[in-house]
Amino acid sequence: MPPRAKWPLALLTVALLISVTASGVLLSSNAQLQSERNAASTRLQMTTALGEGQMAVQDQISRLNELVTGLSVNCTQLGLNGTALRAQINATMAADGCILSMITFDARGIVIAAEPASNHFMEGIDLSYSDNIARSLATKRPFMSDVLQPLHGPPGVALDIPVFDTAGVFQGGVSAFYSISALMNGTLPTLSVGMPFTWWSMQLNGTEIYDTDPAQIGQNNLGPATDPFPQAKALSWRVVNESYGYGSYSFFVNLDAQQVVTKECYWSTVGLHGTQWRLTIVHRL
Repeated sequence: MPPRAKWPLALLTVALLISVTASGVLLSSNAQLQSERNAASTRLQMTTALGEGQMAVQDQISRLNELVTGLSVNCTQLGLNGTALRAQINATMAADGCILSMITFDARGIVIAAEPASNHFMEGIDLSYSDNIARSLATKRPFMSDVLQPLHGPPGVALDIPVFDTAGVFQGGVSAFYSISALMNGTLPTLSVGMPFTWWSMQLNGTEIYDTDPAQIGQNNLGPATDPFPQAKALSWRVVNESYGYGSYSFFVNLDAQQVVTKECYWSTVGLHGTQWRLTIVHRL
Protein backbone atom coordinates (compact mmCIF):
# COMPACT_ATOMS: atom_id res chain seq x y z
CA MET A 1 0.00 0.00 0.00
CA PRO A 2 1.41 3.43 -0.95
CA PRO A 3 2.53 5.52 2.06
CA ARG A 4 -0.17 8.21 1.55
CA ALA A 5 -2.89 5.55 1.63
CA LYS A 6 -2.03 4.78 5.27
CA TRP A 7 -3.30 8.18 6.47
CA PRO A 8 -7.04 7.56 5.95
CA LEU A 9 -6.71 4.22 7.71
CA ALA A 10 -4.80 5.81 10.58
CA LEU A 11 -7.39 8.58 10.87
CA LEU A 12 -10.20 6.02 10.85
CA THR A 13 -8.48 4.07 13.62
CA VAL A 14 -8.07 7.21 15.72
CA ALA A 15 -11.71 8.13 15.11
CA LEU A 16 -12.84 4.69 16.17
CA LEU A 17 -10.72 4.88 19.32
CA ILE A 18 -12.17 8.30 20.16
CA SER A 19 -15.68 7.00 19.52
CA VAL A 20 -15.17 3.93 21.72
CA THR A 21 -13.60 6.06 24.45
CA ALA A 22 -16.46 8.55 24.27
CA SER A 23 -18.99 5.73 24.43
CA GLY A 24 -17.22 4.30 27.47
CA VAL A 25 -17.22 7.69 29.17
CA LEU A 26 -20.90 8.12 28.33
CA LEU A 27 -21.77 4.66 29.66
CA SER A 28 -19.75 5.32 32.79
CA SER A 29 -21.45 8.71 33.20
CA ASN A 30 -24.87 7.15 32.70
CA ALA A 31 -24.08 4.40 35.21
CA GLN A 32 -22.91 6.96 37.74
CA LEU A 33 -26.01 9.08 37.10
CA GLN A 34 -28.26 6.04 37.59
CA SER A 35 -26.40 5.14 40.78
CA GLU A 36 -26.89 8.66 42.11
CA ARG A 37 -30.59 8.52 41.20
CA ASN A 38 -30.96 5.18 43.00
CA ALA A 39 -29.21 6.58 46.08
CA ALA A 40 -31.45 9.66 46.06
CA SER A 41 -34.55 7.49 45.68
CA THR A 42 -33.45 5.27 48.58
CA ARG A 43 -32.83 8.27 50.81
CA LEU A 44 -36.23 9.72 49.94
CA GLN A 45 -37.83 6.40 50.91
CA MET A 46 -35.85 6.42 54.15
CA THR A 47 -36.85 9.95 55.14
CA THR A 48 -40.49 9.28 54.22
CA ALA A 49 -40.59 6.07 56.28
CA LEU A 50 -38.81 7.78 59.17
CA GLY A 51 -41.31 10.63 59.18
CA GLU A 52 -44.20 8.17 59.21
CA GLY A 53 -42.47 6.13 61.93
CA GLN A 54 -41.88 9.18 64.09
CA MET A 55 -45.55 10.17 63.82
CA ALA A 56 -46.79 6.64 64.53
CA VAL A 57 -44.58 6.13 67.60
CA GLN A 58 -45.31 9.61 68.94
CA ASP A 59 -49.05 9.09 68.44
CA GLN A 60 -48.87 5.80 70.32
CA ILE A 61 -46.96 7.37 73.22
CA SER A 62 -49.48 10.23 73.31
CA ARG A 63 -52.36 7.72 73.33
CA LEU A 64 -50.82 5.97 76.34
CA ASN A 65 -50.48 9.32 78.06
CA GLU A 66 -54.16 10.08 77.44
CA LEU A 67 -55.21 6.70 78.86
CA VAL A 68 -53.13 7.04 82.03
CA THR A 69 -54.10 10.69 82.49
CA GLY A 70 -57.76 9.69 82.19
CA LEU A 71 -57.29 7.12 84.94
CA SER A 72 -55.57 9.68 87.19
CA VAL A 73 -58.57 11.99 86.75
CA ASN A 74 -60.89 9.15 87.75
CA CYS A 75 -58.78 8.62 90.86
CA THR A 76 -59.77 12.10 92.00
CA GLN A 77 -63.31 10.79 92.40
CA LEU A 78 -62.69 7.09 93.11
CA GLY A 79 -59.56 7.30 95.26
CA LEU A 80 -56.44 5.16 94.88
CA ASN A 81 -58.12 1.82 95.60
CA GLY A 82 -61.44 0.00 95.50
CA THR A 83 -63.44 -2.28 93.23
CA ALA A 84 -64.50 0.50 90.87
CA LEU A 85 -60.97 1.81 90.52
CA ARG A 86 -59.50 -1.64 89.88
CA ALA A 87 -62.09 -2.15 87.15
CA GLN A 88 -60.91 1.14 85.63
CA ILE A 89 -57.26 0.05 85.85
CA ASN A 90 -57.96 -3.23 84.07
CA ALA A 91 -60.06 -1.47 81.43
CA THR A 92 -57.16 0.93 80.80
CA MET A 93 -54.72 -1.96 80.36
CA ALA A 94 -57.15 -3.74 78.04
CA ALA A 95 -57.37 -0.58 75.91
CA ASP A 96 -53.71 -0.86 74.93
CA GLY A 97 -51.80 -4.13 74.71
CA CYS A 98 -48.47 -2.35 75.27
CA ILE A 99 -49.33 -1.79 78.95
CA LEU A 100 -47.83 -4.57 81.07
CA SER A 101 -49.02 -3.43 84.50
CA MET A 102 -50.33 -0.46 86.46
CA ILE A 103 -50.17 0.72 90.06
CA THR A 104 -51.47 3.55 92.18
CA PHE A 105 -49.24 4.98 94.92
CA ASP A 106 -49.87 7.42 97.73
CA ALA A 107 -48.06 10.62 98.67
CA ARG A 108 -45.39 8.59 100.51
CA GLY A 109 -44.68 6.31 97.54
CA ILE A 110 -46.49 3.29 99.00
CA VAL A 111 -48.18 1.05 96.41
CA ILE A 112 -51.95 1.07 97.06
CA ALA A 113 -53.35 -0.94 94.14
CA ALA A 114 -51.47 -3.09 91.62
CA GLU A 115 -52.85 -4.87 88.57
CA PRO A 116 -52.97 -7.41 87.02
CA ALA A 117 -53.64 -9.90 89.81
CA SER A 118 -50.13 -11.35 89.47
CA ASN A 119 -48.84 -8.02 90.79
CA HIS A 120 -50.98 -7.87 93.94
CA PHE A 121 -47.88 -8.83 95.92
CA MET A 122 -46.59 -5.28 95.32
CA GLU A 123 -49.36 -3.66 97.35
CA GLY A 124 -47.98 -2.11 100.52
CA ILE A 125 -44.42 -1.94 99.15
CA ASP A 126 -42.57 1.37 99.52
CA LEU A 127 -41.35 2.47 96.07
CA SER A 128 -40.29 5.96 97.08
CA TYR A 129 -36.67 4.90 96.51
CA SER A 130 -37.23 4.13 92.82
CA ASP A 131 -36.12 6.82 90.39
CA ASN A 132 -39.45 7.36 88.68
CA ILE A 133 -41.63 7.34 91.83
CA ALA A 134 -39.12 9.54 93.68
CA ARG A 135 -39.24 12.05 90.84
CA SER A 136 -43.05 11.97 90.77
CA LEU A 137 -43.21 12.62 94.52
CA ALA A 138 -40.69 15.45 94.28
CA THR A 139 -42.11 17.27 91.25
CA LYS A 140 -45.78 16.25 91.39
CA ARG A 141 -45.70 16.44 87.61
CA PRO A 142 -46.18 13.88 84.81
CA PHE A 143 -43.04 11.91 84.04
CA MET A 144 -41.94 9.22 81.57
CA SER A 145 -38.85 7.20 82.42
CA ASP A 146 -36.20 5.63 80.28
CA VAL A 147 -36.38 1.84 80.01
CA LEU A 148 -36.38 0.10 83.40
CA GLN A 149 -35.73 -3.52 84.35
CA PRO A 150 -38.17 -4.62 87.07
CA LEU A 151 -37.47 -7.38 89.58
CA HIS A 152 -39.96 -9.57 87.74
CA GLY A 153 -40.83 -9.61 84.04
CA PRO A 154 -39.53 -7.91 80.90
CA PRO A 155 -38.09 -4.38 80.71
CA GLY A 156 -40.44 -1.49 80.11
CA VAL A 157 -41.10 2.21 80.52
CA ALA A 158 -42.87 3.87 83.46
CA LEU A 159 -45.39 6.61 82.72
CA ASP A 160 -46.37 8.38 85.96
CA ILE A 161 -49.25 10.85 86.27
CA PRO A 162 -49.99 12.65 89.59
CA VAL A 163 -53.33 12.42 91.35
CA PHE A 164 -54.90 15.38 93.21
CA ASP A 165 -58.10 15.45 95.22
CA THR A 166 -60.98 17.82 94.47
CA ALA A 167 -59.30 20.49 96.61
CA GLY A 168 -56.09 20.24 94.56
CA VAL A 169 -54.11 18.44 97.28
CA PHE A 170 -51.55 15.92 96.03
CA GLN A 171 -52.63 12.35 96.82
CA GLY A 172 -50.03 10.31 94.95
CA GLY A 173 -50.13 9.01 91.40
CA VAL A 174 -50.81 6.41 88.77
CA SER A 175 -47.91 4.57 87.17
CA ALA A 176 -48.29 2.54 83.97
CA PHE A 177 -45.49 0.18 82.95
CA TYR A 178 -45.44 -0.52 79.22
CA SER A 179 -43.31 -2.40 76.71
CA ILE A 180 -41.32 -0.21 74.32
CA SER A 181 -40.61 -3.23 72.09
CA ALA A 182 -44.32 -4.00 71.79
CA LEU A 183 -45.04 -0.35 71.04
CA MET A 184 -42.44 -0.08 68.28
CA ASN A 185 -42.98 -3.56 66.85
CA GLY A 186 -46.62 -2.60 66.43
CA THR A 187 -45.74 0.39 64.27
CA LEU A 188 -42.31 0.41 62.63
CA PRO A 189 -41.93 -2.89 60.70
CA THR A 190 -45.15 -2.29 58.75
CA LEU A 191 -43.77 1.02 57.47
CA SER A 192 -40.76 -0.59 55.77
CA VAL A 193 -42.27 -3.83 54.39
CA GLY A 194 -40.51 -4.74 51.15
CA MET A 195 -37.80 -2.13 51.75
CA PRO A 196 -34.20 -2.91 52.73
CA PHE A 197 -34.39 -0.89 55.95
CA THR A 198 -33.99 -1.69 59.64
CA TRP A 199 -34.75 0.36 62.76
CA TRP A 200 -33.24 1.12 66.12
CA SER A 201 -33.99 3.54 68.94
CA MET A 202 -31.68 4.88 71.61
CA GLN A 203 -31.95 6.68 74.94
CA LEU A 204 -29.84 9.77 75.45
CA ASN A 205 -27.45 7.75 77.63
CA GLY A 206 -26.56 5.67 74.56
CA THR A 207 -28.57 2.55 75.45
CA GLU A 208 -30.54 0.93 72.66
CA ILE A 209 -34.16 0.45 73.72
CA TYR A 210 -35.33 -1.05 70.42
CA ASP A 211 -33.64 -2.75 67.48
CA THR A 212 -34.78 -4.84 64.52
CA ASP A 213 -31.99 -7.17 65.70
CA PRO A 214 -33.21 -8.01 69.24
CA ALA A 215 -29.68 -9.05 70.29
CA GLN A 216 -28.65 -5.37 70.24
CA ILE A 217 -31.40 -4.17 72.60
CA GLY A 218 -29.77 -3.08 75.86
CA GLN A 219 -26.39 -2.44 74.23
CA ASN A 220 -24.83 0.93 75.03
CA ASN A 221 -23.56 2.50 71.81
CA LEU A 222 -21.33 4.90 73.74
CA GLY A 223 -19.61 2.07 75.60
CA PRO A 224 -17.19 -0.78 74.83
CA ALA A 225 -19.50 -2.37 72.23
CA THR A 226 -18.52 0.29 69.68
CA ASP A 227 -14.85 0.64 70.65
CA PRO A 228 -13.73 -1.38 67.58
CA PHE A 229 -15.90 0.85 65.37
CA PRO A 230 -14.87 4.53 65.74
CA GLN A 231 -17.34 5.65 63.06
CA ALA A 232 -20.22 3.99 64.90
CA LYS A 233 -19.19 5.55 68.21
CA ALA A 234 -18.80 9.02 66.67
CA LEU A 235 -22.21 8.68 65.04
CA SER A 236 -23.76 7.58 68.34
CA TRP A 237 -22.48 10.74 70.01
CA ARG A 238 -24.03 12.76 67.18
CA VAL A 239 -27.33 10.95 67.61
CA VAL A 240 -27.27 11.75 71.34
CA ASN A 241 -26.48 15.42 70.81
CA GLU A 242 -28.50 16.18 67.66
CA SER A 243 -32.27 15.73 67.56
CA TYR A 244 -32.20 14.77 63.88
CA GLY A 245 -29.62 14.09 61.19
CA TYR A 246 -27.93 11.78 58.69
CA GLY A 247 -24.72 9.76 58.86
CA SER A 248 -22.93 6.58 57.84
CA TYR A 249 -20.90 4.06 59.80
CA SER A 250 -19.47 0.55 59.79
CA PHE A 251 -20.83 -2.10 62.15
CA PHE A 252 -21.97 -5.70 62.28
CA VAL A 253 -24.82 -6.54 59.89
CA ASN A 254 -26.22 -8.22 63.01
CA LEU A 255 -24.59 -9.59 66.14
CA ASP A 256 -25.18 -13.22 65.18
CA ALA A 257 -23.54 -12.95 61.75
CA GLN A 258 -20.55 -10.91 63.00
CA GLN A 259 -20.17 -9.58 59.44
CA VAL A 260 -19.06 -5.94 59.21
CA VAL A 261 -20.86 -3.76 56.66
CA THR A 262 -21.29 -0.06 55.94
CA LYS A 263 -24.65 1.49 56.75
CA GLU A 264 -26.31 4.87 56.32
CA CYS A 265 -29.02 6.20 58.59
CA TYR A 266 -31.39 9.04 59.31
CA TRP A 267 -32.68 9.77 62.79
CA SER A 268 -35.28 11.95 64.50
CA THR A 269 -36.77 12.31 67.99
CA VAL A 270 -39.82 11.06 69.89
CA GLY A 271 -40.64 11.59 73.53
CA LEU A 272 -42.94 12.82 76.26
CA HIS A 273 -42.76 14.94 79.43
CA GLY A 274 -39.13 15.92 78.78
CA THR A 275 -37.85 12.39 78.08
CA GLN A 276 -36.44 11.96 74.57
CA TRP A 277 -35.52 8.93 72.49
CA ARG A 278 -33.85 8.94 69.11
CA LEU A 279 -35.55 6.92 66.36
CA THR A 280 -33.26 5.73 63.56
CA ILE A 281 -33.87 4.10 60.17
CA VAL A 282 -30.92 2.25 58.63
CA HIS A 283 -29.95 1.14 55.12
CA ARG A 284 -27.06 -1.21 54.38
CA LEU A 285 -24.87 0.21 51.61
